[in-house]
Amino acid sequence: MTAPLVLITGGGTGIGRATAERLSSEGWRVIATGLECDDDLLPAVHFHEADVTDPDAVLPALEGEAVLHGFVHCAGVLRHEREWQIADFDAVMKVNVHAGFGLATALLPRLEAAGGAVVTLASMWAIFGSAGAPAYTASKGAVAAVTRSMAVAWAARGVRANSVAPGWVETRMSARARTDGERVERINAAFRWDAGLSRPRSRRSSGSCCRLTPPMSRGRWCRSTAAIPFAEKETDDESLGSPPDRRARRAAARRAAKTEAGPGRGARA
Repeated sequence: MTAPLVLITGGGTGIGRATAERLSSEGWRVIATGLECDDDLLPAVHFHEADVTDPDAVLPALEGEAVLHGFVHCAGVLRHEREWQIADFDAVMKVNVHAGFGLATALLPRLEAAGGAVVTLASMWAIFGSAGAPAYTASKGAVAAVTRSMAVAWAARGVRANSVAPGWVETRMSARARTDGERVERINAAFRWDAGLSRPRSRRSSGSCCRLTPPMSRGRWCRSTAAIPFAEKETDDESLGSPPDRRARRAAARRAAKTEAGPGRGARA
């Protein structure tokens, strides 16, 4: 039987690399794409150099592959205070949002053929903002929102979509913060290690944004948790729908169970 196939943008460095190596270790065939690649990337991970904002440059990496079991959009850029300039704002949005959206839609037929899944990278800044990175913040909020739209739009086609909103992770992008010892202490004091609690409640989750907020000192969380909403796949019609839909179904089931059981201790007659 052929191993499942995943395409990961930004898969040569940082969180993308960690995800690529995790999935490769679990028997997936992994294609990483982007403009940068660490020299010590696992040989089992095939790296395809391409500008991820150009689907025509990325798709040749999948030549001869009719099905795709997963697509992970990890590629991203951060330009700090320069993002208050419109040109830099647009450049960040193009990589962080447009690239993932364009590739996901282009890959939809392959994902549908495999009953596959999409995972996108949002950020904690999508939740509370950043004074020094307005475009990055806006882009990650957009990533979470458009991923929910994918989940709703593609549910009937058997394709799930979830986003992950990491906290501080030891990557090139966080290098500036990590060189400021006082800031690192504040970060580690503010965030508790709760990655285990942030997994989707259902293994069949779609439309979720999983928040992962470890301390900076434990930044390698991504080697064990980044692929959670992507790798834990089951096919069940109840998986379709947004988190509020699932909560409503659970509440309805509890009410039905109470009605069937009749009045009991603490129940109203």
